[in-house]
Amino acid sequence: MAVIIRKRQRVSDSDDTEPDDSAEAQPTKRLPTSRIKFTKQIDIIRVYGIKSQNGKAAHYKDVGEVVGIHGNTVSLMVGFLVENGFLDRNGDATIATKPVIDFAQAYSWSPETAPRKLAPIIRNSWFGEILLTKLAFRSMSEDEAIAELGGAIAAGTELRPSIGLLIDYAVATGLVRRDGNQLSLGNEATAAETTPPRQEHPSSERRDESAPVRPSAASVATSFATTEGAVQFHVSIRVTMQEMAGWPPDRISAFFAGLAQVLAAKKGSEEIEK
Repeated sequence: MAVIIRKRQRVSDSDDTEPDDSAEAQPTKRLPTSRIKFTKQIDIIRVYGIKSQNGKAAHYKDVGEVVGIHGNTVSLMVGFLVENGFLDRNGDATIATKPVIDFAQAYSWSPETAPRKLAPIIRNSWFGEILLTKLAFRSMSEDEAIAELGGAIAAGTELRPSIGLLIDYAVATGLVRRDGNQLSLGNEATAAETTPPRQEHPSSERRDESAPVRPSAASVATSFATTEGAVQFHVSIRVTMQEMAGWPPDRISAFFAGLAQVLAAKKGSEEIEK
């Protein structure tokens, strides 16, 4: 009888992936490890931000010493953090991106709201895009959201705890609101939708003093001159429909009342000339 011995491949200390204990296909995206509680994952991200404030790269072993977790366990998070924009690789080490540094700096002032500094990272991640798109249409249960995320990356049900951590990230950053088992858009998501892009106003730009001044969309051009005892006074009024649409009713009434007076005065002057 033949005996088959399967040798398990050793995972190196520098490997940032979890060992494969099953023969099932791996997901197409990296997930946060469920071996580290979410609060500790936030601590790990914050330490990366602290160590990177001077532009220096940080090694997961050094981060583990500060957080109080074995370096090899911290390394299980590195692949997820790099793939989703928390960290950039710098040789054998990694360096925190700007939102992570901003988060670390804000934490000393307001630990409760500091994670919102990470919202840009989550918003641009694959799972953030799915959650915000789905929740913009309707609220959903957390179970349904986990199923949506798992199906998007062909993840097995055994990875449910790791997928649930993705929702924790979205909730912590204020992009998603959790009410019991129901999820909806959070304040950070709705604020991004309602805030219009900043546009430079023409008056804030530096104007060339030698260039002629052009009248704005709504303008009144006048000229006044005297010729041989006669007075010539010309008025030209230009108002666009786009600007008038933003006027209050009393302003519109005053505008047309004034225009009627000008026309009446013009008619009276023409009758006098006859």
